[in-house]
Amino acid sequence: MSGRFGVPHPPRIGGHPNPRPRGRSPLGTPPGHDQSARDSQRLWRAYVVALFVAALLHGTLYAVVVPPFDTPDENAHYEYARLFGELGRLPRDEDRSPGLRAEVEQLMRERGVGLQRRLPSGQEQLVFASELGRQPPGYYALAAVAYGLTRQRPLPTQVLAMRLVSVALAALVVVLVALAARTAFPRDPPSWLAAPLLVLFLPGFAFIGAAVNNDMLAVLAMSLAIYGLLRHVRGQRHGLALATAGVVVALVAKRTAAAALPLVALVWLLSAARGARLRLSRRLALAAAAALVVLAGVTLAAALGPTERPAGWLFSPADAGQLLPAARSGELALALEAPAASEALAVQYLDREAVFRARGQPVEAEVWVRARQGRALVSLLVGDGQREEGASAEVDTSWTPLQLTRTVAPDAPSVYVKILLEQEDTARSVVLDDARLSIRDSGGQAINLLRTGDFETRAWELRPAAARLLRLVHLEPYILAVVLDPERYSAEAAESYGFLLRFAFESFWARFGWLTIPVARGWYDGLLVACAVALFGLPLALWRWRRSAGRQPGEGWAVAVLAAAALLTSAMALLPYLAGALPQEWPQGRYLYPGVLPLALLTTFGLRAWLPDRYAAGGLLLVASGLAAFDALCLVGYLLPHYYGA
Repeated sequence: MSGRFGVPHPPRIGGHPNPRPRGRSPLGTPPGHDQSARDSQRLWRAYVVALFVAALLHGTLYAVVVPPFDTPDENAHYEYARLFGELGRLPRDEDRSPGLRAEVEQLMRERGVGLQRRLPSGQEQLVFASELGRQPPGYYALAAVAYGLTRQRPLPTQVLAMRLVSVALAALVVVLVALAARTAFPRDPPSWLAAPLLVLFLPGFAFIGAAVNNDMLAVLAMSLAIYGLLRHVRGQRHGLALATAGVVVALVAKRTAAAALPLVALVWLLSAARGARLRLSRRLALAAAAALVVLAGVTLAAALGPTERPAGWLFSPADAGQLLPAARSGELALALEAPAASEALAVQYLDREAVFRARGQPVEAEVWVRARQGRALVSLLVGDGQREEGASAEVDTSWTPLQLTRTVAPDAPSVYVKILLEQEDTARSVVLDDARLSIRDSGGQAINLLRTGDFETRAWELRPAAARLLRLVHLEPYILAVVLDPERYSAEAAESYGFLLRFAFESFWARFGWLTIPVARGWYDGLLVACAVALFGLPLALWRWRRSAGRQPGEGWAVAVLAAAALLTSAMALLPYLAGALPQEWPQGRYLYPGVLPLALLTTFGLRAWLPDRYAAGGLLLVASGLAAFDALCLVGYLLPHYYGA
């Protein structure tokens, strides 16, 4: 008779557990063996504690070596945490402090760190985005405590204190990887030792884990959820409670941890089916799975509908744009409106195919604009990820063309058109129509590169109720709508996939600063070969596992949970970029870290397949030692010379 997921119940005699034989341990083994088991358990606990301490020291080293604000968007995350501590509540976008930003920017300029962007005027400006109101509060509540303890200290000390919060969270992730490895692979002690070392000495993980950001809380939430699921499918206690706790933390951490929700829900359903003793045949199970997919598709289709905004355009504020039947040509035009003393903009990023076509070529931008009343100052700008050029004009209630010609950089990562309503003291609104960004073909004909420049095509988005549900878990409805649009995955767009995936791979392993400090290309190529070896080892490992005589119940489910978690977290991290939902950004490797636990365990599982049992421990530890050497090289050979000279 079996419990959930095929794990057998303990044998019973007369309604009570088997009586303990005299002179033997509870498991029926000689007393000496029982002592050996206790010694092994003590060694294991000492190893886990050593991992935690090593992760704290390792992360602190990165936190000290990297200057303040030279990690992606660290200045914005610091602003969020500091305002949280000063205000005693969740800060909103209107709580931005010019004095705080000036203080941060002064330190960044003194240290020569950060990312610069060129304004239309030709001036260089430090990138300083805003996370206020965009991110869940979980991490910032913890960082606000660190700020409160150091608020009278210099700015670098405050940053270091906040970074140490991330370091502690990253150290807990390393511990969870160790515990999960022992749960998933109970018969393979070499994997218990090696898997957490792969995370401990992962340079990119240590770098992001020593920064002021909310990534590590999201990684911890996802890791806790996966560890709980592994315990559950292996028949161990408190598995679903830990998984549910991981989901709760994910909801207040970051949207990259949202993959915990469907994963835990799936295991809950499987557990309920097992508890109801539903024995499904393989064909029936596949049919049920297909029915669930169809049902999800129908539900999603019903939740999608046309909006009052044009397809292809993004707005700031989000409700600044609305379609109107007041067109210069056609049926519809776009009204762009902003509140008093604020700017409003409409921006469209070209899809990947159009970017490749525009590279190195002169392009012409044009938009017709008029004020709805009075006069308004409007700018038309074209950017290519390296510089931005624009033309401005003051317009009245008559249709007026704004025009601009520029050459796109040969290696432009993105191209966009931006229409900006400049800041004034009174509320204002303008109407836009017939926007285009054109390039000449071989015959001299102008091709409009904009997806919808005439504003005649409405955007399809999730209906308000579905959108509100997604926002509760910090997911953006627009991104989901784009990811599910099949037109986004054209053969022409595939040309950019290799570049995007390569960048995600490199920044997962080792890209520092604002992802502008890579290591030599040969190191990435070597890591790619090692990952391929592990990947091709997975089928061999599964074949050996199925043929092994000592298989334990629940091991197959554990591997399935790891595979599902790795695929789900990778899809959430990469698909929005491959689909072009965020064409102004590249996929960063840190977005893959919520799946670092299953990725580390599956990598160990795949590498283990190539090693005979007698050499398994030595071989895996050799791999971990190689990664530790690479980590040391990143610190000594790249970070220290970059920041402090040779």
